[in-house]
This record gives sequence, C-alpha cells and structure tokens, in this order.
Amino acid sequence: MRGMNMRAEMSARRADYTAWANGRPERKPLPEGLDISPCAGLESLAEILGALRKLKHEKSFLSKVFEARDKQLFPRDLLVATVPTKRGGRRPVGVIRRSLQFQKQKHSADLSIDFVWVIPDLRSSGLGRQLMAAGLLAGKPKDVRLQIAGSEANKAALGLYTSLGFVWEAHEEKAKEKTEMILTAEKADLAVAKLTAARAAQATPTPTPPPMQPSPCASVGASLCVPQSDRVALEREDEPAGGLEGTAAEDRRPPHPPKHDARCEQQRAVRLSAG
Repeated sequence: MRGMNMRAEMSARRADYTAWANGRPERKPLPEGLDISPCAGLESLAEILGALRKLKHEKSFLSKVFEARDKQLFPRDLLVATVPTKRGGRRPVGVIRRSLQFQKQKHSADLSIDFVWVIPDLRSSGLGRQLMAAGLLAGKPKDVRLQIAGSEANKAALGLYTSLGFVWEAHEEKAKEKTEMILTAEKADLAVAKLTAARAAQATPTPTPPPMQPSPCASVGASLCVPQSDRVALEREDEPAGGLEGTAAEDRRPPHPPKHDARCEQQRAVRLSAG
C-alpha cells in the first residue's frame, strides 16, 4: 500500500511539473518585493495548500512536507517565498522543504531537499532559482541531495539543477528512473554566491545616461557669395566685410581662371552679336 501511495504521489508531481514544462512557457520577470523567509506555522500557506490539493497531490505527501518538520532545522526547514499584495499583505508564491540526513559513511550530515514548488502563474520567472539559492546552505556548506519530481521528464527543473552543478547520484546512473541528484558542499557554496550576485545585478537599476552637453567650441557662421565676375569670396559673419582675414580682392581670386565650356562661350558670343 505504501509503494502504491508513493507511485501515485510521484505521478501527481510528475504531471504537475512536466505539463507546465512541455507547454514552453514564456519567460517572465522576477516579481518585485520578493522575500524568502523561514515559516513556523501553516496559517499563511492556505493558497499554496489549496493549489497543491487542486493539482491532486496526495494528502499523505502534503502532510509529510508541511507537518512533519525537521527538528534540527526548524523553522528554517521550510522556506516560503512571498510577494506583496495590493492590500498591503503578503502572498505565498513558492516553497522549498529541506532536512538534515546523517550519512554513516562520512560521519556527517547532508542537506536533503525533497520539495521545491512555485505556483503555476509565476513559473519561468526565476523564482525557483531564488528558492534554490536560499535553500542550498544551512550553516556550514554541506553536500546537498535533491529529490527530483518527474524524473528525467522534468526537463525545465533539470536545466536549473544542472546549471547549479547538480549531477545524478552514482547509483542513479543506470537506474531506470532517476530520482536523486547531488551537489558537493564546495559547489553549493559557489552556486549560492553566483545566484546571489545575479539577483543583486537584476535588482540594481540601469543608470540613466547624462543629457548631452553643448560643445564648448564657438560656432562660426559663413556665407558664400558668387558675384557676376565669377569671383568667389568666403565671408565669415564675425569678420568685417572683405573676406576671411580682410585680404585684398586679388587674394580671393582663384589661382587659375575658371574654365568655361566651349558651348557656353559660343552661346555668349551669339547673344553679344545679337545685341
């Protein structure tokens, strides 16, 4: 009976996550005012519990996640993400559950994460990544064991976990259904630093460039005069009449007389003879 319940719960969790992942959701911005804090009571989690029941998660599994708390980590065993509401309250939008598991071979405890969940309307916003950043450390860095909902079919979550450094546990490599990944203590510390820096960079507003300043160079106005004598003179508006530097008229003459087209000369001769 216990095996049947576990299979039913894994099927519900697999359906929850893989249905969302297969829909290729559009990327969303991280919600403003996000806060991730330890949760001591369940009174504020009514919306999350209701959504999980609606998605057909087994009652026994929900009881294990939300009621069977880890005494060594409490209340930090259950971290809840909340965002501000229009009425000034806080809305729970995600949760991560973890516990300490003693490993006889190493004579030390590993940090186990067996539940990471984000409400459907905020998935693909980076919220899951922020939950992982908050949940990977508990005191000194420890090896982290992560239970995978949906096995390898949960491609969206696997993309996140592998980007943080998680790998399949050794005994899982040849398993028919992979369900557990591991992250070493050293990589967990680096992953948290990377995620924290990324969130800080996202929260920092892009500086607005200063307005363009006028050039310090003074503007100079000039006019081009072409008299009937075919002479060209360039006069600057801030200089006295007579040229750019007040030079003589002959200095303004071109070094060579302008060349006239032969046809134009013929037409001018005809007009003169006609006059």
